[in-house]
Parts: sequence; structure tokens; C-alpha cells
Amino acid sequence: MVAAVEEEAPAIDLTQIHCVTPSGALQRDFVFDRRPRTAWIGGRGCSKTVSGSCKVIDYVQNWEGCWGIILAPTFAQMGRGTRVSFETWFPPEWVLKKNMSQEKMYWDILPPGHTVPGRIYFSNAHNPDTFRSAEVAWVWMDEAADCKESVYKVIIACLRQRVPPALQNNLGRAHYPYQLWVTGTPRGHNWIYKRFVEKADRKRVGFYTARSMDNPFLPESYKELAEEYAPGTPWYQQEIEGKFVAFEGLVYPMFDPEVHVRSLPANVKLQHVKGAVDFGTSDPTVIHLMGRDDSGRRWIFKEFYRRHTFLPELVSTLTAWQNEYDVVRFFGDPHAKTEIDTLSRLGVRIVPGYGGLIETGVRAISSLLEVKAGGPGLYVTPDCPAAIAEALSYCHDGGGDAETFTGSIKKKQADHSMDTWRYLVLGDMGRVPGHGYTAMIFR
Repeated sequence: MVAAVEEEAPAIDLTQIHCVTPSGALQRDFVFDRRPRTAWIGGRGCSKTVSGSCKVIDYVQNWEGCWGIILAPTFAQMGRGTRVSFETWFPPEWVLKKNMSQEKMYWDILPPGHTVPGRIYFSNAHNPDTFRSAEVAWVWMDEAADCKESVYKVIIACLRQRVPPALQNNLGRAHYPYQLWVTGTPRGHNWIYKRFVEKADRKRVGFYTARSMDNPFLPESYKELAEEYAPGTPWYQQEIEGKFVAFEGLVYPMFDPEVHVRSLPANVKLQHVKGAVDFGTSDPTVIHLMGRDDSGRRWIFKEFYRRHTFLPELVSTLTAWQNEYDVVRFFGDPHAKTEIDTLSRLGVRIVPGYGGLIETGVRAISSLLEVKAGGPGLYVTPDCPAAIAEALSYCHDGGGDAETFTGSIKKKQADHSMDTWRYLVLGDMGRVPGHGYTAMIFR
């Protein structure tokens, strides 16, 4: 059986893999970097996962009998992204057995010329304590910025696999050369930045980065995606240029009353009107309405902003606006399930708004605020003074070193309108709980 595998599965010459940089060297440098820790952090589509896969191939070819772990933040990310790419590149002839149970997902492998099988585990990073008993020679963390630093701290302690006694003479050592590499997109000055850039010992730590557009094999869809990130904004620098961005100052620095605040022309009738509600008692309750004009541009045109708002007044306002403006749907604070259920029973067309990462909404709104041919994609009328004031003052905390975008947002500031903006824009783009959308429509 082993001989048959050797005949059908030749070794892979990884020097022939596609390179994603004009110099043609960076990707190979990352794959063949033998330092204990390496990182490939770059823009979306710059071939990070492919490079991580090739690094696995390189390691298991060179070190017979080794075990390793491929780690993604969630099983969904593993199944839809990391493992799909890995299976595209890893030779199927090298696989002896697949166990695809979610509790313990692994492949037993036998590269050419080997007699002792190795093993590759696939796991998520939800609970790092599940790794504590593992003994492996290598670890690859894909989309590492979405993993907590505690996962990294636990997983490096698993790099302790001994070389099987039968191989120690051939390999000339009792322990494998332990390696851990991370791939992904930057996420502010997080633990990856601190460990692989800011405080890195270059004798032990390698760091590589590339822009999205450095990849000559990038699909046209990615090039269109890049246009939605507004060149020059922090989001473009992070997602496309692959830079570590310290979010500070205003959250919406591009918001300009001279550009974005405009009265709705008398001849414009808005379509697809939607609303959003941020509930409050001592804090203000905020309601905004948004519709689209004939060109598809969005207008936030109606505002309710009041403290000590009780149910009868809230129901009266929502019902009146629902009828007057033919509101398709309201999006409520996703954490206010009781309030949403009550309003729904009273005839208000309301569902929970998007409750995921704040940065998802901020990125979408930033894209709409960008001024392109014909103007921005989002206007606010003077009838929304609280929203305008909040947009002009909504800011980061000022330190510039928060580990997450959400953590960088200043606490206890006036931001209730900014919440409704996110619910509105993301809801209008199809991002609401329970629908499984994978893309947002920015046009």
C-alpha cells in the first residue's frame, strides 16, 4: 500500500507555486521561512490562505510522522473558507483516512517516501481549553485576527510532539522543529500586531504583508469589492492595503454637512422606506426613516429623538409613520427582544436589526458617505439634527491602541443615532439576523 502511494503521489515542488507579488519572491519567502513564528497579514484576496496551505505541505513533506492543527475562528469559517482552499492544494493521494466528525475532525496522511503516517487536525478557536492535551509539531491559525489572544497562548504550549522512536535516527533529532504561522487580515493594533510586528524578535519571528492588488490572479469581483471601501479611508488601508490601522479621531471623518446634509427636493418621492429604532428610557429613544431616490441614493429624512418615551407614544409614532410613509420594515435594537415582540403584536412591522460587529455597519456607512460621480450614496436632511450632531462628534477613544475596532469606540458618548444608522443601512443591504446573507449590496 505504501509503495502504491509513493508511485502515485510525487513530492510537490513548492517553488513553482503562483506568486502574488510583482517581485515574485514574497510568497515563497513566507512558505519556506523556517523561523518558529511567521505571519502573512494582508489585504483581502492576497492569497493568504493559499500560502498557509502551501506552508503545511512544505512542513509535512519534510518532517515524517508529524502532527499539526489547522485552526479557524469558527467551524463555519473553516468549512466555507480555510478547508476549501486547503483541499484545493493538498494532494488527495497523500490522504489515507478522513474523519469528518465535528468533535474530532482530522486527516491521516502519508506523503511520498514516508512510512509513518502524520495527522492534520481541523478545529475552531471557540474554546481554547480543548487544545490543552494536544501534542503537535505545527499549527496554522487562519483568520487569526478573529481569534482571541488566549487561543494563541494555549496553542503554542501544544507544540511539543516528540519524533516517533522509529524515526529518530533517520531525522536525527528527538523533537520536531516546532512552527506556528498565522494568516489573515489586520484588525487594528491587536495581539498579532504586538507579537509579530511591534515586539517581534526577527531571529525567531517572520512577518510578511501584501496588498489585495498585488495578486495578479485576483478575480474581477475582488477588484469591484475594493471600490466599495473608499480609497484613502482607514477601511481601505486595512482591508485592501493590508495595513495595521490605529483607529482614532472621528469614526466618520468624511461626513461633511456641506456635502451630506441636504433638503429633500420637492420632486423626489422616496421608495423602499425603512425605519430603525434604538430604545431608551432615561437615554433617548431614537427613530429614523430612510428611503431611496430614483438614482438609488439613500436619504435619512425623518427623526424622533426624545428621552422618557413610553410605550403609547412609541406605538403611536411608529404606526403613524408606518402608514404615512409606507414603511416596509423597522429594524430594532437586536438586544431589545421584549420591546420588538410587543411592538410586533401591536401591528408595527419590526424585526431585530443587525447585532454583529460594529465595524460592519461603520464600514458600510463609510462607503455610502464617500463622494463618487454624482455625489455621495447617503444624504441626511436638516430634519434630523440629532443625527447630524452625533455624526460630527462620534469618535474613537483617542489612544489608538485598542485591540478591536469596537474597543476603540469611545464609551458613554452620544451614539444612539449612530446605532439606528447601522440598523438602517445594514438592514437595507440585507444584513439582518437569521437570513444568512454572505454579501452586502452597496449600490
